[in-house]
Amino acid sequence: MIDERFATLTYEALGFLASVILFFSSYSREKANSTWFAEAYEADEKLVCARNRRRVLMQRIGFGILCASFAIQFGITWRS
Repeated sequence: MIDERFATLTYEALGFLASVILFFSSYSREKANSTWFAEAYEADEKLVCARNRRRVLMQRIGFGILCASFAIQFGITWRS
């Protein structure tokens, strides 16, 4: 059996970590800037798409960690 104090510290730390990740990646996705020049637009579009993919990935990771924290917390409460 896992010690309840260890599990409590674990879900608190995971909850804090997930909150920080979600806070820093909670910006809405960007739109590519429109321009007259195709070369500049394509370069900007690739950069914006890369940043958007990174934000979505970080949001998914943060949400997954937060779900794990809730699962541990529920397991402690259910067992008591």
